[in-house]
Amino acid sequence: MSRSFELSAIGAFDDSGLAGGVAARWTPLLLHRVALGGEVELGYAWAAVALPMAVQPIDGFWLYTAPRLGNQGVYATPAFPLGLSVRLFGGAVLRAEASLSYADFLAYQRRTHLGLGAAYQF
Repeated sequence: MSRSFELSAIGAFDDSGLAGGVAARWTPLLLHRVALGGEVELGYAWAAVALPMAVQPIDGFWLYTAPRLGNQGVYATPAFPLGLSVRLFGGAVLRAEASLSYADFLAYQRRTHLGLGAAYQF
């Protein structure tokens, strides 16, 4: 929608279902090597708020995180992701991310999520 405000269609899925939603991100601090903002997500059976932030130590490499409070079923669930985004050529990007989450804030409910992805950004 603008350089500092984004609206996205998002999805959540597992082996038994699929749900859709929307996310709005406002990034008031967007510099050459640093970005900081806020995000709200709302979907079928989930909601979350996050604080996305990123640093670019060298050109083309971004380290990012977005501490988040959302839900996993009926449980309030904090999550702590950490990722790396690497621009290859043109708009091609590779991403790797790891995230810890704790359903209902309980240590024994800890879940670790790992992800790899490729994207093309226009």
